Amino acid sequence: MLLWLGKDPNSQSEADLAPREEALLKIRPYVRTIHSSQYIEDSRTARSAFAVGYSGDVLQARDRAAEAGRRSTSAT
Repeated sequence: MLLWLGKDPNSQSEADLAPREEALLKIRPYVRTIHSSQYIEDSRTARSAFAVGYSGDVLQARDRAAEAGRRSTSAT
C-alpha cells in the first residue's frame, strides 16, 4: 500500500503509515481474506475473484479451476 501511495514501502514513519491505514480501511469491506495459499482451493470453488501468488501456485490454482469446469485466467 505504501508503494501504491508513492511512499517508501519500508517506511516506519507515522506520517507515511497514517495514509496507508486510511487507504486500507477504505478497501476493507471488499477484502474477504488474506491468505498465502487459500486461493488455490478458492479457484476451484469460485470463492476468489483476484489472487496474487507464486507462479507454481497460480498454475496449480488454474488447473484446479479447469478440473472443476471453471474458466480461469492466470498471468505468470
